[in-house]
Amino acid sequence: QKSWLVVKELGVANVGEILYKHLFKIAPQTKKLFPLSVRQRYYDWRSGAAEDENDFESSPALRNLFAKVVGAVGSAVAGLQNINKLVPELNALGMRHINYNMQEEYFEFGGQALVLTLRDGLGHMLTADVEQAWVSVYDFLAATIVCGLRTAKAQEARCKLQMLQPPAPRSFQLATRGLQPTSPQTPPPPPQTQPTMPEVRRARSQEASHRGGRPPAAPRQARGAVVPSGQTIDAVQKSWLVVKELGVATVGEILYKHLFEIAPQTKGLFPSSVRRRYQDWASGVEENEQNLENSPALRNLFAKVVGAVGSAVAGLQNVNKLVPELNALGMRHI
Repeated sequence: QKSWLVVKELGVANVGEILYKHLFKIAPQTKKLFPLSVRQRYYDWRSGAAEDENDFESSPALRNLFAKVVGAVGSAVAGLQNINKLVPELNALGMRHINYNMQEEYFEFGGQALVLTLRDGLGHMLTADVEQAWVSVYDFLAATIVCGLRTAKAQEARCKLQMLQPPAPRSFQLATRGLQPTSPQTPPPPPQTQPTMPEVRRARSQEASHRGGRPPAAPRQARGAVVPSGQTIDAVQKSWLVVKELGVATVGEILYKHLFEIAPQTKGLFPSSVRRRYQDWASGVEENEQNLENSPALRNLFAKVVGAVGSAVAGLQNVNKLVPELNALGMRHI
């Protein structure tokens, strides 16, 4: 961490440029990770500098891209004091890299390039002990990211296998959902003499729903993840367009009010320290600690939740890309 402060003084863009030039010299094949379609995301259109598709050495976009890489390294170095938080973030980073054709051996090349970059930046300050410390830290960071990448690849393989499998027979689907297909040979189940606690709670919930003028929600059967069919995706995406017209903030407010009504304990996920991140300070509206029902910050927060749902709905056509992103999202929520 002390040596990183010296490196950072050189500027992340300068260090990033040194880093990618060393990387391309060590492993020219890594250039294919950065086609023009990728570099254009990092191009500063205000600069007026042209981006030559074949000139990797003097690419303004690559300079910006690797400035972000160096910034990410700095964030990881700063986070070394809190490994429990850092590991899930690095795992999630690795899972997102499945979409960039990242190969595990490239991390070895990246480590070599980083050491050469540190030598350029630190000079005589990069003693043998400091260099070995950096190698140890980089090996830990890279191994954690690769773990996430492997997880994403395994998820992708399972999704592909699942999509290739024919749909299960109807009777099997019923059985796996805890139901039994009716037939003349199937004897009726014995009557229960005493309701179970879940049934009592469900009956009370249905009665409360009736009192509120709403029909009870249909019971949901617990089951494993199933890749939705094209017809299902089409139905969800078309209906989502109607929902979206209401506005994400309005839908978000409806969503969190239903959530708190169903499970009041979930209010504990949104203390004032969380809600402050979503408060619109320009509005001048005060945030009442006890009044979650009319919280402007929660309205903003759940607008983002609804937006994320919309992004996921839009991504249902590409499950192989969507699954790693959702896994990464889940890992950040630890």
